Amino acid sequence: MKPFCKVLLVFMFVALLVGCGDQKENASTAEAAAAPRKLPAAPPVEASKTAAESVSDLLAVTAPLIVEHQVDLTAQRDGIVAKISVETGARVGTRSLLA
Repeated sequence: MKPFCKVLLVFMFVALLVGCGDQKENASTAEAAAAPRKLPAAPPVEASKTAAESVSDLLAVTAPLIVEHQVDLTAQRDGIVAKISVETGARVGTRSLLA
């Protein structure tokens, strides 16, 4: 007999023995599963009145700033900036005039 067949035969025999357990044990397990379970007592709950209040659109937090890409800006000419053409936080595109 091949070793694989021997192992398979032993495995099937063990499965048969495990499956044919004590019938009394199986019956008591089924009865325990069918019986209603006792739930723990609920914690006390207290109701309170609600009130309408305004909600702020601003959330102030402190956090570290992590930069994904860093760019060094340099001027093409020397001089003093007379006018800034964009607002702080505005999105700009390629070749946009900044100052």
